Amino acid sequence: MAKAEVPLNIAHRLLAGNPLVLLSVSLGELVDITTVPWCSPLSLTPPQVGVSVFTYHFAHDLLTRVEEFAINVVPRDWLRQARFCATVSGREVDKFKQTGFTMEEAKEVAAPLVAEGIGHLECGVVGQHSLGDHTLFVAQVLAASAEKDLFDTAWQVKERDLRPVMHLGKDYFAVWEDRFEALPAEPPS
Repeated sequence: MAKAEVPLNIAHRLLAGNPLVLLSVSLGELVDITTVPWCSPLSLTPPQVGVSVFTYHFAHDLLTRVEEFAINVVPRDWLRQARFCATVSGREVDKFKQTGFTMEEAKEVAAPLVAEGIGHLECGVVGQHSLGDHTLFVAQVLAASAEKDLFDTAWQVKERDLRPVMHLGKDYFAVWEDRFEALPAEPPS
């Protein structure tokens, strides 16, 4: 197969395919939700995730002060509203009001959950690392929940509009088409 060179400024897209998530955070009456395309599991024991947040975002300012947040997995039918959250500042706009998203009380953190999300992780920050124009927040998962008909031990992909949306970079998105189990591993012959 012939390979084509990929410009370094978009090389990160070769690793794209994680669910698009909304990060919600609150400090008293100040609440923000922002789209976070870079979110990843980091550890199973203890359960930890990493989210990379643009330093200019209002959510970043709040997060550095409260050190807890919620991750909300976005289904396809709420993609337009999720994208809106990435285009305006929570300093100037009430994103919950503008998008029609509903605040839902979390179990372990003060940050509200986005009720329209199909999965949620409630997280407490255990570390942060400044990385250029983003900060990587390392967080322990304190509580997790998902729509029971959409997740068993992994995402179901039955209902098209309720599948998690994958961010492929810039303005490109996808949804999974099929879920299958891997064949048993065999040694190379």
